[in-house]
Amino acid sequence: MTGRSRALTAIRAGLDEYVKAPRTGVFTEKVGAGVSHELVKALAAFAANSESAVQIELESIGGATRTLKEFDFKPPEAGVLTTTSNALVQDPEPRVVTLIGEVTLLSRDNDHEERVIRLDVVRGGAVRRARVRLTAEQYEAAPQAHREERPVSATGSLEKEGRLFWLYGARGVAVLDEKANMGRDMRIRSVDVPLEFEDDV
Repeated sequence: MTGRSRALTAIRAGLDEYVKAPRTGVFTEKVGAGVSHELVKALAAFAANSESAVQIELESIGGATRTLKEFDFKPPEAGVLTTTSNALVQDPEPRVVTLIGEVTLLSRDNDHEERVIRLDVVRGGAVRRARVRLTAEQYEAAPQAHREERPVSATGSLEKEGRLFWLYGARGVAVLDEKANMGRDMRIRSVDVPLEFEDDV
């Protein structure tokens, strides 16, 4: 099954699920299958005025046989698709990025091993701030990075939850040597508020 076929299958299934449970979450949960704002928006316009169908030709391994798969969409579903496309814009699809920024919040939950830092991002993503959930071991160097005003680098899946951006599955967490790694034209931005410590996330 091709990527586009998987995405269309997921959207068609989402429309069927929406009838029983009318919430856009049935689509946003399928982002991993290729459901995107652009595709859903295009389907909404495609189905707006009449019953429509998208056909995809699937080729077997080796190209011995070909089958035609059809996905049907009806005008009443166009409104659902439009609402879904808007929701996908408001909550961008997760993407793997490497963020570099200054630590401006340290948060720890004494009942769990996980810790959270907030980065004021200077490189790696079109976001100003992101929270990063770390293991206790990864977290150890964060206070020192703040004290020495050295940037922290972390790679993970950038996702938006409500009004906050989170970097999940953090790996490659490192405190950088600013002079060696940031370049002469890159400076860590100063902040107007003091560093915050939180005991609970």
